[in-house]
Amino acid sequence: MEGAGCTSRPASFIPSCSGLATRRCPSVPWALMKAEFVLDALQVTHHPSPAPHPALEDHLAHLRALLVEDLVGFEDALLASVDGSLAPLPDTSQHLIAAGGKRIRPLLVLLCGRAAGNLDADKLRPLALAGELVHVATLLHDDVLDDADERRHRPTPRLRWGNTASVLGGDYALTRALDCVDSVGHPAPMREAIATLRSLVEGEVLQAHLRGRLDVTHDDYMQVIERKTASLFRWCARAGAHCGPHPSMATALGHFGGALGLAFQMIDDVIDYESPEGTSGKLPLADLREGKMTLPLLLGLERDATLRPWLEQAQGKLPTDGAARRELIRRLQEVDAVGSARALARAQAEAAAAALSPLAASPYRAALEGIAYGLAERVR
Repeated sequence: MEGAGCTSRPASFIPSCSGLATRRCPSVPWALMKAEFVLDALQVTHHPSPAPHPALEDHLAHLRALLVEDLVGFEDALLASVDGSLAPLPDTSQHLIAAGGKRIRPLLVLLCGRAAGNLDADKLRPLALAGELVHVATLLHDDVLDDADERRHRPTPRLRWGNTASVLGGDYALTRALDCVDSVGHPAPMREAIATLRSLVEGEVLQAHLRGRLDVTHDDYMQVIERKTASLFRWCARAGAHCGPHPSMATALGHFGGALGLAFQMIDDVIDYESPEGTSGKLPLADLREGKMTLPLLLGLERDATLRPWLEQAQGKLPTDGAARRELIRRLQEVDAVGSARALARAQAEAAAAALSPLAASPYRAALEGIAYGLAERVR
C-alpha cells in the first residue's frame, strides 16, 4: 500500500518496536505481533461454540497465516496514509501511530469482511486503514478536549506540537480516512462512515455536557459510549461485508460490532479503576480527573448512598491526593461496583458472540468469537 495507503504494495516486514516506526525489528513482522493478539483471544476457555475445534495448533497456525497475508505492510501504509508536506499535520498522527496499540478496529474490518466471504484484499485493506485513521483522529481531538498530557506512556501530541496542531492533525487524519473509504468505490461504506463520524461528534458533545456532573445516569453513560465507541466498531464490522458477495451479512456483523464496542469501552472504564498507577498507559483514575462518570462509579453511586456526598467533598482532591483515590477505590470494591461493571461488559461480549450465529463456521468467525471473549477479560 503506498501513497495514501489505499492501494496495494509489496509485502515487507514491519516494525514491532514500541519506539519510532523507523526503528526496525527484522526478526518479527508487525503482522505476526497483531496476529498473536487474536490468537491469544482464541484460547479463552469459555469459547461459546459447542462443536469441537480442529487440532488447536493446526487451527492457530492456519489463522496466523491468513492474518499475515492480510496485514503485511499495514503499519507502514498507516504511517504513509497521513504523510504530507505541511508539518506538523502528519507528525501528530504519526506520533500516535508509532506508539503502537491493539489495532482492533482494522482487525475487525479484515476478519468481519472475510467471515462474510469477502476475499478481496484490495477492498478490505483501505477500509481497515480508514477504521484506524478515524480512531487516531478521535484520540488527537480527545487529548485536547481532556487536556491530556500522556497517552500510551508517551507525551500527547498536543504537548509536543500544541492544541491547534493536534486538532488540525485529527481533522487531516479524518480526510485521509475518507480518501481510503472512497478508494473502494462502494457507496455503502462511505454513507455509513459519514453517519459514524456524525455519531462520534454527537457523543463528544454529550460527554462535554455531562462533564463534571454527579447526576449522570446509566442511560446517559450508555448513550455516550454507543456514540463514541460502539459506532466505529459497528462500522468496522459492517464495511467489508458491504463490498463482498454476501452484503446481507452486514446486519449480523453490525450487531456484533456494536456489542463488542460497548464491551470494549466498559472494560476500558473498568481498567481505569483496576490498574495500578503507571500500568494502563494513562494516569490512574484519568476519567474521573477529566470529569467523566463511567460505569464503575455509576454503579458505586447506586449502591452506596454515602458515596455521593463523600465524592462532592473529595472531588477536588482526587487529582493530587493518592489517599483520596485509594479510598474511592476501596469504597467501590466494598460494593463490588468494579466487578459488576466487568460482568456487564462480559454480557455484552456474549451478545457480540451470539450475533455471529448467522455466519457460516470458519476460522474468521472463530477468531471474532475469541476476540469478543478475550477483550472482555483484558486487564490493560
